[in-house]
Amino acid sequence: LLEVGGRPQAIIRAVVEATGKDLHASASMLVPESRLWKLDVDELRHWCRGTQLQHEVALTDPMRCHALEITGTREEVGAALQALIAQVCD
Repeated sequence: LLEVGGRPQAIIRAVVEATGKDLHASASMLVPESRLWKLDVDELRHWCRGTQLQHEVALTDPMRCHALEITGTREEVGAALQALIAQVCD
């Protein structure tokens, strides 16, 4: 489990590099339940078809979170991460 911070493009680059293998990447992350109302999974799937939001709670402490999986080419994952950051980050 990694926590990545910084500017959006730096975050995207770090996540894709950390989760990438050859031309593909697979990023698993936690989305706080308090941010689910901002999440547009259909838009994320527009950028990367391998996007799945788990309906079950993955973590309850310190806050309730749901798992989000984004799997595809590095470019697809990067585009979906950019959309995710725009959606849920203030």
